[in-house]
Amino acid sequence: MSSDQFGVHKWHIFKFILLIFMIGGVNCDLTISPLGPSLVNTTVGSNVTLVVTLSGAPDPVVTWKMGSLPVVTWTLGSSVAPDIAIIHRDVLNIETDGSLTFRNVSHVYSNTYTVEIVKSGFKTVSATFVLKVYDYIRNVSVNTEPADALEGAEKFTLQYSTLQGEADQWRWYFNSVEIQNNSHYTVGQKSLVIHQPNRNDTGPYTLVLTNPFSTVTFHRKITVLYGPDEPMLRASPSQAFFVSGDTLSLSCQAEGVPQPSASWMFGGQTLPVSQGGSLNLTNVQTSQGGIYTCVLVNVNTGVQRKRNLTVNVYESPTASPLCSVNAVNGNVDLQFHCRWPGGTPEALLSFPALTNATSGAGDFNLTIPASQDLNGKMVLCRANHPLRQTWCNITATGPAKFLPMVLTTVDREGKIVVTIHCNSQATPKAMVTWSKGTELLANGLQYQISVDTAQLNIHDFNTSTAQLYTYTCNCSNPLGSNGKKTQLLGMSSTSFSGGG
Repeated sequence: MSSDQFGVHKWHIFKFILLIFMIGGVNCDLTISPLGPSLVNTTVGSNVTLVVTLSGAPDPVVTWKMGSLPVVTWTLGSSVAPDIAIIHRDVLNIETDGSLTFRNVSHVYSNTYTVEIVKSGFKTVSATFVLKVYDYIRNVSVNTEPADALEGAEKFTLQYSTLQGEADQWRWYFNSVEIQNNSHYTVGQKSLVIHQPNRNDTGPYTLVLTNPFSTVTFHRKITVLYGPDEPMLRASPSQAFFVSGDTLSLSCQAEGVPQPSASWMFGGQTLPVSQGGSLNLTNVQTSQGGIYTCVLVNVNTGVQRKRNLTVNVYESPTASPLCSVNAVNGNVDLQFHCRWPGGTPEALLSFPALTNATSGAGDFNLTIPASQDLNGKMVLCRANHPLRQTWCNITATGPAKFLPMVLTTVDREGKIVVTIHCNSQATPKAMVTWSKGTELLANGLQYQISVDTAQLNIHDFNTSTAQLYTYTCNCSNPLGSNGKKTQLLGMSSTSFSGGG
């Protein structure tokens, strides 16, 4: 075979191979596969690569997302540098095969990463990784709240912290037995709560913290303290309440070894007491009424036990009672409200004309179905206090007749805004509903209803057509309704007609 014949033969073979490649390429799909696990654990300060293999088409566009935000985009094989978000350029780099490399990675890069491959004429494909960045656990400490475990307390909490590193598994042990969640223990991510601790909870506690790169064990011995016994409190003279100017004495005693010492607290302040722990109050005032706390201390164990005693000092309210009425339950029922501020104790309030079965103290609401018998009827609130009796009243009325007000303005874009205001005198205040013809209106781009519903703004009002618009405002409360129609005829930016 001559050299010319051999060259022609090679050219035909090349064309045949090229044809096979082209035909095969038409039917190929883009594919992407993670090379290795999709969950990748690494340590702070290390370098790590999320490795992928791509096939199916040359030079696809590769985009990596951190969560839902794109952080790197590059056309594979392009001489143009990858587009990497500025804040990530010191850490992220895309490899020539599309893999994503992290340099000196920190905790903030713990996230879900999605790589998307795009090529014109092909279906977009993607793969997802989860990267978790850990640090070695060091310098574990356990604090307690409160500082001492007291028998009978509501709870006692052991809470751990680390100077470095976070655990993804934590286990607590008591006397070498792992603690499980139950009615006595609550194991949290950062804490162990002992509910109602008792002396049997005294002993060694062990905390084991683990992440994929380290395990740390911490030991802490807990001693549950107990005593003194339940305090006995007494006010002398023994009576339900005191009046300004009275004199009284409070005593607090409890069994214990040694004998507990007693002190009294009020308003966050420790008060001077007499020998034996009694507290004497002379010429008592209302400011001295409230909760007094006896604190008993066992000087050997340091355990405290507190118990409260309420001292009632009566004084009449200085102001007058206030009455009002509101619409409730979808503007169907009436809620009568009576309030008498101040006073100790709070005054007993009632609406005897409405019911004798219900009353309230200080601030009282009574909800009843609306009826025309209540329209214009004065309703009395009786206000009773041990030192004073008085009353207030309120009259509920349905919506009165009214005329709508129409105002035309032009907004910043030169478009016409028509404002219709409907205000009907009523108690409780009437709610306003708006309609255009038979269409019930709601807040939107064109129609805006004020918070108190009394005003409708119509934006971009069309004045080029001679169309007649009829807008209806209906004012209602539980005692009735009153409505008016307003007709707007668009002829010019200043030509409108309104009517009822």
